[in-house]
Amino acid sequence: MSQFLQLSSIASATTYYVSSTGDDTEDGLSLSTPWRTITKVNSEFASFLPGDRILFKRGDLFTGTLNISRSGSSGNHIIISAYETGEAPIINGFNTITGWTSEGSGIYSTSVLCESRPNMVTINGINTPIGRYPDSTWLSIDSHFTNTSITDEELPASPDWDGAEVVIRKNEWVIDRSIITDHTNHTITYKSGSIKDAIDGYGYFIQNDLKTLTTFGEWYYNSLTHVFYMYFGTTVPDEYVVNVSSIDDLIYFPESNYITIDGLSFIGANKNAIHMINNDYITIQNCSINFSGFDGIYGEVGGASPYCVVSNNNINHSNNTGISLGLNFTNAKVTNNRVRNSGVIAGMGGGWVTCYSRLSGNTYTRR
Repeated sequence: MSQFLQLSSIASATTYYVSSTGDDTEDGLSLSTPWRTITKVNSEFASFLPGDRILFKRGDLFTGTLNISRSGSSGNHIIISAYETGEAPIINGFNTITGWTSEGSGIYSTSVLCESRPNMVTINGINTPIGRYPDSTWLSIDSHFTNTSITDEELPASPDWDGAEVVIRKNEWVIDRSIITDHTNHTITYKSGSIKDAIDGYGYFIQNDLKTLTTFGEWYYNSLTHVFYMYFGTTVPDEYVVNVSSIDDLIYFPESNYITIDGLSFIGANKNAIHMINNDYITIQNCSINFSGFDGIYGEVGGASPYCVVSNNNINHSNNTGISLGLNFTNAKVTNNRVRNSGVIAGMGGGWVTCYSRLSGNTYTRR
């Protein structure tokens, strides 16, 4: 009887199509009646059944977060993939900036609505760090008080860095980011970051402040006013393509099991391209993941999440980690992935310097 039920379930599986030229008022059930948006897919997801397939048209771009709210079953995954031929369909989190206003002194601004403070910005396809002081070197800590303040006798009392972010190297593998609550004379007081104290003689710098914008490409985002600033110097913004990550996660699925993601491209996640929480039997394969503000694939620490498969993916330019699976992701199989350029910009990661686990069959390149 159980075998009959399983075969019946497979036979009744449905394929849904999504195209950038589709129509969300259609049924999505054929190549001639595809849906158009991720929003439509999300609104229908609760009705999907084990074995159903949601296919995005190759060569098309779709902006938004795909919220997976339904589970497949053993041997009968819900599959999210692509149809037709050509380049993989792109799930996009970038906002291409237009409508610049000159603020003087080589700085331009524009309004950008983001789900949280941007952590990935590109200029002509190049990962571009937030503005910082000093521009490239590190300042040195003379003394510190627990995990709340540092003192540097060479730090000028002006300009005042209240509200900016201090980036502190705590040891050889931790670079911490904390909001500055007070800058008085040569001392910076900050909100406690990681549990580790600062170390005298180690380095720090300051970022996330309009006053840091002195070099081409440096940027700052005011989260209260939603205004994005960038320094162009003697050039003008119209000569460049500037992309700002405005969507935190591109695929988000808490507590959904037996899901396969196959053959998609992800670009411009502000936090994580794929964000898993408490998931069993997830397969992520043959995907391209580029320019993630934090992690390309992130498995959050939570409930038991066994038997995740991450295979044959190309992951590039993650500001924190390419693949990060919590200890609860037991019996995971991570093979034949190529991970490049993870955590290469100090102060843009989540705190811990990227470390590589040399899993068999994976390739890691840090440039």
